[in-house]
Amino acid sequence: MKYRIRIGGLISQSILLALCVSLYSTAVKGQNITHPLDPLTWQEYWVVLDVLHQTDNLDEYTRFSHINLILPNKNEVWDWDGSDDLQRRSFAVVHQGEKTYRAEINITQQVLENWTELTDIQPTFLGEEFGSMLGKV
Repeated sequence: MKYRIRIGGLISQSILLALCVSLYSTAVKGQNITHPLDPLTWQEYWVVLDVLHQTDNLDEYTRFSHINLILPNKNEVWDWDGSDDLQRRSFAVVHQGEKTYRAEINITQQVLENWTELTDIQPTFLGEEFGSMLGKV
């Protein structure tokens, strides 16, 4: 009897694994870039985080208010015929304690192109900051 339960469990695990692989491959296929102005895919968000992690620009206090696509040159977009890939780039607004930085990442080459401290600005409030501010009011 125990043998049947183990086989049944093994079969149900195999079915579950096949279903997960199927859903994963469908999700990945759905993330293909078909136009240079397409928003960042979830894979590209991971590239941004990996690049920032590899360049030691993240710590336990790091928070992000924005990670967005840097729009390509309009002439490149107009000339794009779908046969070649344009360089995909993104920027991230990074908060670390009292300081705020702008990071520019070349997603295609997976390199950090620029890391600049933003001064004399009021960065976007993060949800956790808003919550702590309510507690003080």
